[in-house]
Formats: sequence, structure tokens, C-alpha cells
Amino acid sequence: MRNDPKALLGREILNAQDFAQSPMVCPGCYFSVSAPVEQCPRCHFSGKRLVDKYVFDAPDLERYVDPHGYLPERSRGRIDQVLDDLESDFPQVRISICIVDLLAEVDPREFGFWFFNASKVYSETEAQRRAWTVLLALDDQNARASVTKGYGIEPFLSDASLEELLWNERELFLEKDYEAGVFNFVEGLEELLESSAARAEKILKKRRRFWSRKGGRR
Repeated sequence: MRNDPKALLGREILNAQDFAQSPMVCPGCYFSVSAPVEQCPRCHFSGKRLVDKYVFDAPDLERYVDPHGYLPERSRGRIDQVLDDLESDFPQVRISICIVDLLAEVDPREFGFWFFNASKVYSETEAQRRAWTVLLALDDQNARASVTKGYGIEPFLSDASLEELLWNERELFLEKDYEAGVFNFVEGLEELLESSAARAEKILKKRRRFWSRKGGRR
């Protein structure tokens, strides 16, 4: 996963479940599912139902989605440094920071899922990058946060690990110190990706040793 993905994967066909950290979780009721489904078996949550619920267009999914200016330019400059470092080490990964005011009855996790999937994709390149995007959504009005991740990066980041990152920065987010909170969150996210990359490399090396002893690859 690190640097050149093709060089790391060695053109082997891999199963994402080999790297999976945890089952997928429904954004509506938090029910765990072990495989992709059309709708949640418990609450019947689905992407179509969510699109029907939000009748307005989603904004573009950019590095910063901050219509009220909660992160001024001076704060973004510091965060840009750690974001650039992460995206340099993991060029297929992209981080988006969204700070908005949600209604009290809107679940921030559901909002993040809708925004992530309803935001327009303008090119094939964007579609590929969307799969490796992580969206951090912060609700300034109600002091809440959520993280949404694309299907490409999902096997490498467990929901539990992302929730722990949010929990670690809860005091900063509650104090609306978004500069420090987001900075620390991104640093923690890079550490998780480094750990997952090392784990993936270990699995690949083990496989290669096995097939070399067998006299060739599958």
C-alpha cells in the first residue's frame, strides 16, 4: 500500500478480507455485517433511502469543506503540512475535513455517509481516489464527529481504531480547537496506515515464501 501499490502487491491477486480489521458497520443503526449488502438486515438502511432523504445536492468533496470558516487559513497551513506528509507516503489516500452545523436530529455518521456518496464525481481519476478517501465530519453546532471511509481503504482501517482516534481528540473538538484536533487526528491516521501497510507487507512476504517453496505462484 505504501509508495507504488503495484510494486508492493507484485501484481498478485489479493483478497481484501486478508487485511480486514473489522466488519462493516451500518451508518444507520451500527449493526455489523461481514459482507457487502444492498441494505442493512436490521434497519433496512440503504444508499438509495439516504439519497431520497437528503433532497439537496451535496457539495464537492474537497480537502476542506468549511462554509462557515471554522478553520482559518493560518490553521489550514499547519494541517496542510501533515496532510501533505500523509499523502506523500500514501499517494492513493486522500483526506477531507468537513466542518458544518447539523440539525440536532441529523446523525453525523449518516450525514457523512450521504455526503461521501452523494458528492459528484467528475472523472475516472476522481472515482478511483474516492475509494481511498477518508472523510472527517465535524458538527460544530452539536459537538459531534464522524468518520466515513471509501471501500478501497476500508480493509486497512477498522471502525474501532477510527473511533479511538476521535475519542482521543474529543476534548479538543469540544473546545472547538479544530486546528489541534484535526492535526492530531491526521497524525494518528497516518500511524494506523503505517501499521496496516506493515501488516500487508508481512502477509505478502509470507505468501511469496510459500509459493516459492511450491515452485511458482498461483
